[in-house]
Amino acid sequence: AHIIADLTRWIREGAIWPQDKAIGFATGEITDEQREHWAFRPLKKVNVGDGHPIDELIQAVLAAQKLEQVKLADKRTLIRRATFDLTGLPPTPAEVEALVRDNRPGAWRRVVERLLASPRYGERWGRHWLDLVRYADTAGDAGDYPIPEAYQYRNYVINAFNEDKPYDQFVREQIAGDQLPAANDDERWKQTVGTGYIAISRRIGVSPHNLKHITIEDTLNNLGKTFLGLNIGCARCHDHKFDPIPTADYYALAGIFKSTKTMESLKTIAKWHEHSFATSAQKKLKEKDDALVAAQKKVVAAFIEKANQQLLVEQNLKQLPTKPEENFPQATKDELAKLRDTLARLEANAFVLPSAMGVSEGNVTNLPVFVRGNHER
Repeated sequence: AHIIADLTRWIREGAIWPQDKAIGFATGEITDEQREHWAFRPLKKVNVGDGHPIDELIQAVLAAQKLEQVKLADKRTLIRRATFDLTGLPPTPAEVEALVRDNRPGAWRRVVERLLASPRYGERWGRHWLDLVRYADTAGDAGDYPIPEAYQYRNYVINAFNEDKPYDQFVREQIAGDQLPAANDDERWKQTVGTGYIAISRRIGVSPHNLKHITIEDTLNNLGKTFLGLNIGCARCHDHKFDPIPTADYYALAGIFKSTKTMESLKTIAKWHEHSFATSAQKKLKEKDDALVAAQKKVVAAFIEKANQQLLVEQNLKQLPTKPEENFPQATKDELAKLRDTLARLEANAFVLPSAMGVSEGNVTNLPVFVRGNHER
């Protein structure tokens, strides 16, 4: 009881720190001291000596702790470490022996370049990014329904690592790929697929039409953690106590995502806003296959119509039975089954135009600040 009484009195008197000043969040102000926190300062070059920068920095820390490096690893250990690290897989016996026998200058560099050039590199390291953005092939939450087009974004991330895409470009394409200029359709397609990040970051799967503000909050929470290394979600209700993130900035960002079309319809939770980009050749393939399917459907319909008429005549019926096909002769049933098999095969092999979940410009909206995060205030 006396501890609660002390805390109550401390708050009543203004929550003064020992330095005889208020802690700041009571007034919502962000101090210059808070803005000087190291994480919010611009990067600057540091002179670390003549060797490799990483080696120099590590050596400085080791020296300060009066520690010495361990001896260099042998070739077998080194290639095993590097292969697991860069591809997530062990080296093959042939790869190990090739390095052991290779005494030419640059042998180790060639191993590293080979591993970096492997498609497995993007698969291994792209997974770290996919973990950050909460990638999954289902929507999560209580519904957890499938997202058929999610793999397009997964492949975009893997390819970005394998293509050595610059990080700043990687960031822009995921947050605003639909807004960026594109030199051609292929580039526009890749950038739009990148915006699948915004759709994937949304993990609220139940009644999104009643939770639009929560959907946006989910996106902002992930954006802050993934791209800024900050939890900005608290600013939905109040200015951050220590980070320079005021509530007004939070709702400025929320307005951007309120103005962004993420789903085809918020009333249909399983339908994301899908973009279809196809070349003229792909469209022609699609038209050709669709025409074949349509023609085969007509063949099946005509065959059934002819068989029905024969059934009426042969059995002297005035009208067809409820399930006329059950009364067809066996030869007619067999022929109809073949025609339907052909139709099913044509439908299964029909060319599907490529599509991907992504975002586009919606109705531009400015959001007010919701008091205490309540969208009704």
